[in-house]
Amino acid sequence: MNNLHCPGDQELAFCNRLLAQSFFPNSLWIMSLRAHVFYNAHDFSAARGQFEAILAIDPHRLGGANILSNIYYVTGNKVALTKLARTFLELDKDRPEICGILGTPIYIIL
Repeated sequence: MNNLHCPGDQELAFCNRLLAQSFFPNSLWIMSLRAHVFYNAHDFSAARGQFEAILAIDPHRLGGANILSNIYYVTGNKVALTKLARTFLELDKDRPEICGILGTPIYIIL
């Protein structure tokens, strides 16, 4: 259901269960799935929090960064959008994920 962009409470509960201490509490992949569930449910603040938590653990992780840039754009967080673009632009300007981030309108000059 997550791949079809229509997850529900069942998918969120499944992600939460897998992130429990008895399973995979530090799995960035499951955290990313959880963030996608929030994003597709239009809970942008929860999705932003989850994506930012992932980047706090692994600042070079590109998976989901383009969605985070879209969340920043939709919520009007220009400063965070610019900071995200600059951070990833310094890593590798030719990666398709980074091009997706840079494709999000940026209001402050890089």
